[in-house]
Amino acid sequence: MKAFIDTSSLIKKYVEESDSKLLDEYLEKIEQIIISPITAMEIHSVLERKLREKTITVDEAEFVEKEFKIDLIYFGVIKWNENLEKKTIQMIRKYQLKVFDGMQLASGVLSNSDIFITSDKRLYNTASKELKKAVFIGSL
Repeated sequence: MKAFIDTSSLIKKYVEESDSKLLDEYLEKIEQIIISPITAMEIHSVLERKLREKTITVDEAEFVEKEFKIDLIYFGVIKWNENLEKKTIQMIRKYQLKVFDGMQLASGVLSNSDIFITSDKRLYNTASKELKKAVFIGSL
């Protein structure tokens, strides 16, 4: 199975969160992970927030950065090009999304994945309208 995973869910692969085990169950079935071109930036942003909130240590953040960098070699990354920009603008206008949410959704659409995985409620609701299969990792 080919899956597009947005940052809100992908971080659960590296940082233990309440629903990490559910993501792990999906990861066992997934053959290819596709991510947005902004995911790496968002991962670093999430880590900085978690450091500020003191929910992870500096050592843990550095470990996650290293593990993500290794995994990135195996992930499919949607190319940032004119098609992505057009699709992002289309998604923003159609669903009144923030830029990064619009780009995550547009990336998911362009990835032609079997499944779109997110832990963002609003993005899940929107993706459910736009894609054949969206999965929410979390509690609705």
